[in-house]
Amino acid sequence: MAGQRNHSIIAPIKSATTLMVVDDQLYNEITADMPLKEMVRVRGYEVKDWEESMETSGKIEKMSNNPDHQLQTRAPIYHKMKQGSILILFIGLFVSLLFFIVQGSMMYLRVFTNLEDKKIQIHALHRLGLTKKEIRQILSAEIRILFFAPFVIGMMHAIVAYVALSNLLGSNLFSYSAMVIATYFLLQLLYYQVTKKMYERAVTNAIK
Repeated sequence: MAGQRNHSIIAPIKSATTLMVVDDQLYNEITADMPLKEMVRVRGYEVKDWEESMETSGKIEKMSNNPDHQLQTRAPIYHKMKQGSILILFIGLFVSLLFFIVQGSMMYLRVFTNLEDKKIQIHALHRLGLTKKEIRQILSAEIRILFFAPFVIGMMHAIVAYVALSNLLGSNLFSYSAMVIATYFLLQLLYYQVTKKMYERAVTNAIK
């Protein structure tokens, strides 16, 4: 074996979906009794900047009108897959944004549901000697756990999923996964800061 390639060399043609590379002797033995009409010859041309060759591919496909010949060009297939991927990405981002808004709203409601009880507790702690600074620290810790404990668990789950997907696709998705997790973290941090300020203000204003 002279070398190994882990990506496709030719596209599948009719029933020919598996490629095996053999030496000339073995090839001649296999094809010795094979009728010529059942054999297929494939010619491939590697074009520079083929992603931008949509117009050229269309012209070549119009010129190829021989029923005995089958022409495959990479650019149209690539652009169809790209459009499908963009659509899936848009739907995924839209659904993720909806889930993020719902999740943030639920946490916001969860924090403010027991606001009156929390005011009574904080007022009692203040009478025992806790300062407003210490009370803010306690409130921040409670909200921080509520907001970021699920984030840490979700991040661990996402990392495992990205590793499995990377192994499945045979490519490194670390940069993409890091970008997604970092973006979600920044949005979660912003939501946390807003909720914390509003909650601390609502509780500490009740302290006289």
